[in-house]
Amino acid sequence: FLIMLDLPHANRSIGFWVPLAYQREAALIYEKIERTWTAFFRGQLIIGVIIGVITFIQLTAMGQPSAIVLSLVVALISLIPTIGGIIALIPLFFAPLLQGSTVFLEMSNLTFALLVVIVNLIITQIVWNVIAPKILGDALNLPVVVIIVGVFVGAAVGGILGAFLVAPIMSTIWLIVNYLVRKIAQTDPFPGEKPIVVLGA
Repeated sequence: FLIMLDLPHANRSIGFWVPLAYQREAALIYEKIERTWTAFFRGQLIIGVIIGVITFIQLTAMGQPSAIVLSLVVALISLIPTIGGIIALIPLFFAPLLQGSTVFLEMSNLTFALLVVIVNLIITQIVWNVIAPKILGDALNLPVVVIIVGVFVGAAVGGILGAFLVAPIMSTIWLIVNYLVRKIAQTDPFPGEKPIVVLGA
């Protein structure tokens, strides 16, 4: 959130110290970084809300007593890129195991917990594989395997915040590295592209 707030200030600052010869490239880098972070935050928030609402509907229909609280927990955990939906299955298993169901009264708590997890796993897989790619698009421009490895590294280094932010951070680093490699090779890093923003404006 603070990064997003600081982007306009960064735009003004960059315009003062970037030489005119590099204004186009700096403006394009700025645009791509801004697009990456904005799309990531917006997309993850939308996905979290969708999963939270669907989980609430599922738990209410299945008679889970703490449907609202559990749905909020699942929605928050789902903000972690890629593996958040898998981690969210942990509270989705233990809460029904301890509380049981108000609908399936003859079903054991263990069977009910497994049923809740299976149904939610199917739902979240549909969301992550069908809806999420359309929402996030190519904002991160990273393979899923790289994101998964990055989430584990980010979690080890920075905890939950590290796991959440590692995807756009890696995407930003990849953008800058790709730019530097092309500059070293003396080729145009962004052939045919023109910036929309004006640095310093």
